[in-house]
Amino acid sequence: MIFERDGADVPVVIVGAGPVGVTAALLLARRGVRSVVLERHRDIYPLPRAGAYDDEVRRILQAAGVGEEIAAMARPTKGLRLLDARHRVMAEFRRTEHGLHGYPQTSMFDQ
Repeated sequence: MIFERDGADVPVVIVGAGPVGVTAALLLARRGVRSVVLERHRDIYPLPRAGAYDDEVRRILQAAGVGEEIAAMARPTKGLRLLDARHRVMAEFRRTEHGLHGYPQTSMFDQ
């Protein structure tokens, strides 16, 4: 059990303040569960940890209360094309406009 400075116990410890850790903390807080997030970096991590998310992640972000804010920074995609060093298509994945949850199947964003 982790204890805060005031002596109160914190039942959940989340290791890492990346996208998953912060989302977990938000979801727990919305349900009234206290948590503490431990992160080894003092400043915001300088490299991207994600560059795209799917409709399932959007549903989770919506439940965490940040779905609209994140969506405002994202660009829905129509698919993904993987190219080799000579720019030849290696694979292609097409996406429908909306996935099972009513959100774009894939959205990309800059970090």
